Amino acid sequence: MSTYKDNSKKSDAWRFPHTLQTISIFSFIKKIEKDFFAEVTVQNFGYIEDSISISIQLDCNLSLIEILNHANLGTWGGFKSNTDLNPLSKAIEILQNENNCNIAISEFSLFLKDTSIIINKTNNLNISKELNAILREIASQYIYISNGFTKKPFEIYIPVLEENDFDMEMYIPEECGQKSYNEYWGIYFESEEEAVIYDVKENSYLPEELHLCLVEY
Repeated sequence: MSTYKDNSKKSDAWRFPHTLQTISIFSFIKKIEKDFFAEVTVQNFGYIEDSISISIQLDCNLSLIEILNHANLGTWGGFKSNTDLNPLSKAIEILQNENNCNIAISEFSLFLKDTSIIINKTNNLNISKELNAILREIASQYIYISNGFTKKPFEIYIPVLEENDFDMEMYIPEECGQKSYNEYWGIYFESEEEAVIYDVKENSYLPEELHLCLVEY
């Protein structure tokens, strides 16, 4: 079971509150497409607390290894070493300033040739500001995630949440905890029917009895 890819037409996906200016939205999308070499779709989730919540979907014709290498070199996504500044954060700031409102990314989806990465907002962490660190962590963990390059994940779901957090589909038993994006991930392999939970700090998968749980609505 995995997160579905939204294949709806882009014209149907650009749904925003009247408070957001259409011109600034198109400018935002073009900026992200240029920096990430991807086709970008943005959807509106409405107001959550004091922010306009959006999802960003990138369709990129590169493999996971390719984008990790390019990101490390600073040739994809505009990432620089040892800094959290990136074009996505800057573009969000510009969009907020032009529309005089707070904008929060609730979901960031990156669909690559061989892998999908789904990042969901959790706690008070900001996806755009954390994206650099998340990608660096995926790069450093990849040899362990892939069992020494013998298994290729087709989806990485970040993060897996606590049992008592019902805002997301995926959760783990409460005793495992959840404080950041780089603690527990859900990993899907073609050879597995269900996702397995990966412990980022321990560089290993959790025991089978702690496999991914799904919240039924």
